[in-house]
Amino acid sequence: MTKPRNDKLAERTKDATVLLANKTPLRKKDIDKLAATRMVGIMATGYNIVTLKLLLKKISLSAMLLLMA
Repeated sequence: MTKPRNDKLAERTKDATVLLANKTPLRKKDIDKLAATRMVGIMATGYNIVTLKLLLKKISLSAMLLLMA
């Protein structure tokens, strides 16, 4: 199995209000570049691919609750 690539994540999501991800990790370097994003949805059974503390600083708590639902 190959690792998911996110080298183009910043370019592809620079104007996105909503970001839906499956197996693409969202780490500090990626989260820092999510200027317009207001909601993140993880389309997987877990959310260990996301650095939650940093993401909480970027988007609202209500969006985070949706992420974790």
